[in-house]
Amino acid sequence: MHRNNLIWIAIGLLILVGTVMSWYDYRVWRHAETDNFGQSSQAEIGVSSAVELALPVASLLGEVRVKPPEGWLVKENLEYVSTAQKSAILPSNSLAELLKFSEPNGGAKIVIYAQKTSADLTALADLAAKGATEDRRYINTGSISMTILTWANSQQITQKVLAVVDGKFIVIEVTCDANAWKQWTKTFDAVYHSLTRI
Repeated sequence: MHRNNLIWIAIGLLILVGTVMSWYDYRVWRHAETDNFGQSSQAEIGVSSAVELALPVASLLGEVRVKPPEGWLVKENLEYVSTAQKSAILPSNSLAELLKFSEPNGGAKIVIYAQKTSADLTALADLAAKGATEDRRYINTGSISMTILTWANSQQITQKVLAVVDGKFIVIEVTCDANAWKQWTKTFDAVYHSLTRI
């Protein structure tokens, strides 16, 4: 009987310690989850909200449409386009520059390229990822899957968004001064999400 009492006392103590520890862990968790509710995460501190996007700009050659940031300069490269849009020929051996969006102060630009391809997005991303300084990110807009690669140094950040759309390799290349990157990050993401097929 004496031994049975010790076992029950030990079990009771374990239950009591487990209950106290669970209660303490719940309090710590609750504060971690609710103390900063509605505030930005540490990674977003200093990141500006997205600039409103302008009306979509279409590239018939690349058969895509994308919205530039409001107030940015827009330039379409007509080198590959003849007078009849239907006779435009997209190269298969190099990227053709389709559109360029430039920030008026010159601190950032977005260039959209295209090339014919029969390769899949994963293979193209693996080839393009040489020297990337950050992990890949992915976007899926429902109709287009994209891979984002980033190269950063102390002066400039370059980000490439890669997609394969109807046999065309589409590249959105962003270059931005490193000190202005946080100002434009959400705007760039909004531009990437605006990419659609024509």
